[in-house]
Amino acid sequence: MEWLKKVRNWFTPARRAAVYAVAVAIVPLLNSLGIIPTEQGDAWLTIVSAGLQVVAGVLMVTSMSVSDAAAWFTTKGRAAIYSVMLTVAPALQVIGLLTPEASEEILKNVSHALGVLVAIVAAVHMPPKKDDIIVSEKELVGAGPVAVYTGEAAKVEGN
Repeated sequence: MEWLKKVRNWFTPARRAAVYAVAVAIVPLLNSLGIIPTEQGDAWLTIVSAGLQVVAGVLMVTSMSVSDAAAWFTTKGRAAIYSVMLTVAPALQVIGLLTPEASEEILKNVSHALGVLVAIVAAVHMPPKKDDIIVSEKELVGAGPVAVYTGEAAKVEGN
């Protein structure tokens, strides 16, 4: 993964700003040449900005350990991905690639998918914290009471 390290080192915040500055310079040219309508300029810049943020985020996550990446995804990552989608979806509507209905459907599905992914990542990669352990292993093995989930409330039954 040496190439990934090279990409991370090249794709600095200053370089991302320079790429965005090029986009800011190109959009008016594309407008004046009639390649994109004037009202779509801001939408294209939004898409470029979001794309740069996504690439930076992916590069950041690839430099983390699996457990750090899992912790990031279950806390900040999900919100970051959804925020990008909330920004890009309207821009895609402006340039005519999405209808409002399709945009709404995509956002809904992304939200559901992120919820499922967070649950899976948390279940697989997040070790329980000391405060999360309610019953000790000794109590589970012993002959004491066992908590049973009934679907409505927990009740205690003897063995």
